[in-house]
Amino acid sequence: MSIETAAMTRREVAWLLGMSDGWVALRMRAGDLPRPGLTAPVYVAAFVRYRAADRG
Repeated sequence: MSIETAAMTRREVAWLLGMSDGWVALRMRAGDLPRPGLTAPVYVAAFVRYRAADRG
């Protein structure tokens, strides 16, 4: 199973994005990132959208 198709845990998402587990948990609770269980491309795309919106 590859990172492209495997469902990810929150810790794996934090590792993938290079952010802390706590930061990822906050962003998931706020709705900026999807909840755990999706694939890496989904989290990367959501992170890019969040950062772009954050920078205005």
